[in-house]
Amino acid sequence: MRRRATLCLLLVAAACQAPPTESSPAADSTETSATTGTTGTTGTTETTETTETTETTETTETTETTETTETTETTETTETTETTETTETTETTETTETTEEDDWAEVREAIEEALESSEVAGLAVAVTHPGEVLWTAGFGLANVDSGLPVQPDTPFMLASVSKTVTGVAVMHAVESDLLALDDDLAGVLPFPVDNPQVEDEVITLSHLVTHTSGIRDNWAYMPYADGDSPYALGEYLEGYLVPGGDWYSPADNFYGYAPGRAWNYGNIATALAGYVVEVGAATPFDDYCDTHIFDVLGMSDTGWHLADFDPETLAMPTAYVDGVFVSYGHYGYADYPDGQLRSSAADMGRFLAAMSNDGVLDDATVLQPSTMDALFTPHEPGGGEDQYVFWYRSDSDGRSVIGHGGNDRGVTTSIAFEPDTGIGVVLLTNADGGNVGDLSSDVTQLLFEAVEAL
Repeated sequence: MRRRATLCLLLVAAACQAPPTESSPAADSTETSATTGTTGTTGTTETTETTETTETTETTETTETTETTETTETTETTETTETTETTETTETTETTETTEEDDWAEVREAIEEALESSEVAGLAVAVTHPGEVLWTAGFGLANVDSGLPVQPDTPFMLASVSKTVTGVAVMHAVESDLLALDDDLAGVLPFPVDNPQVEDEVITLSHLVTHTSGIRDNWAYMPYADGDSPYALGEYLEGYLVPGGDWYSPADNFYGYAPGRAWNYGNIATALAGYVVEVGAATPFDDYCDTHIFDVLGMSDTGWHLADFDPETLAMPTAYVDGVFVSYGHYGYADYPDGQLRSSAADMGRFLAAMSNDGVLDDATVLQPSTMDALFTPHEPGGGEDQYVFWYRSDSDGRSVIGHGGNDRGVTTSIAFEPDTGIGVVLLTNADGGNVGDLSSDVTQLLFEAVEAL
């Protein structure tokens, strides 16, 4: 499977459509039985209580899997007092951070129960309102091999949810007068992009961001790598789009229609949009996003490449095979702007809170309101009225939402917000779409309803 998502907004439905073939987990992967747990925070604060000691008192509760033992340990020092409580459970690990009045306790319990009966190893969520993150939580295991629990700040591979960030980067470059949506690619790129099946076509940036360019995903020439790809973004795209390139096929890399005439979901076209930003800004695309999006919004657990992280802290893409979890291993691809972003639920919550608030979060502005309007506007008739700048509108369970879904090997994700209320939901899992089933839609609806009930 891969980071492609059809226009089904898998955030409130099932996982988005993957390519026609599915790769099996690596042969050296280890098998681990299911173990789940939860972690959570309200807003961005962590509960602390002050005692008469010179420092603070911090209380955490950890519930670990055990069969017959119950242990309680208390350690006191002159500086801090810390209490650790271990209680007997059945196949469940739970670590929780709460406020004194936890409005999310029932929601947390419901998600935990749903996860325990699913084929998903780990899950992270964030709930947002315009300009604020209301709640974040982690459940289950980020890595079934190491036993790493999911935390709100655990980075997950986002798959096609990455396209929402690529869309914001494109519109930031447009806002900065580095590019225009109607720019002919021939005047921007250092190599030609010519569809050999169409005469005298003009492909624009607008065609790329609305999936109407006529550039086709040829899965035979879209290789995965163990870890980050050894090919640079521009090097790979030139080899895919220019005759004589290592990944060029005149029949399979293009559709036979003029740009703007029809909609076909495109990962290569998305990656090319990212490269257009790179060329227009004379800055690597990943660095451009760091400077103008991630740093601005305080997204400290977000990056485009595996090299940006300590791999031991990441959620591991995971399969569920014959009743056991099996790790895929970390992977990447040269066309990374279409699906390789890794980020946490907490960070994506900040991103979504800004997107639902005219581009503003706290004192930071990532896009001006007029640019936000253009981000969420249809630009090509062939793309339909619900296709925006990579983002799209979808109706589900009576709600009209704007967002994107994602699906890749061992990854199913979604983000969306409801324009009428501003409520937003981020949902990240380290599971194949076929194993997620109804968990994604059930949890998403639960979170929307929980905010509506506040």
